[in-house]
Amino acid sequence: MRGAALPVTLANVTERDKKALMASFPERPRRMPQHDWSAFPAKVPPFQNPALIAAPDGNVLVRCTVTASEPESRYDVVDRRGRLVGRVTMPRNERVVGFGAQSLYIAVTDDDGIQRLRRHPWPRETPRAP
Repeated sequence: MRGAALPVTLANVTERDKKALMASFPERPRRMPQHDWSAFPAKVPPFQNPALIAAPDGNVLVRCTVTASEPESRYDVVDRRGRLVGRVTMPRNERVVGFGAQSLYIAVTDDDGIQRLRRHPWPRETPRAP
């Protein structure tokens, strides 16, 4: 079922955003294809892939696009009716990877690129949107 459009303001892609994105892709000879850095969209896409994570309470977390001006990992919490009901925010090097019955599982990447799994209690009540 399709809900109403979520309240999203699309920011312009800035030179700072372009430079930050290019810097986030390390040079890996023979391991990663070359990127075409000549074409950027005019607006920042509202979400990045993988975009949706289903929560055990029936809500969905939508992963927002990280930018130079908003470098933290952000997830909009959308209920079953398609309404924005909250937001989960964490440092840029963290991302949601799953849920347990009462826990939220976060992958944390350190400066050496090593990932660790961390568990946090999942709130019984979803936080309301700002």
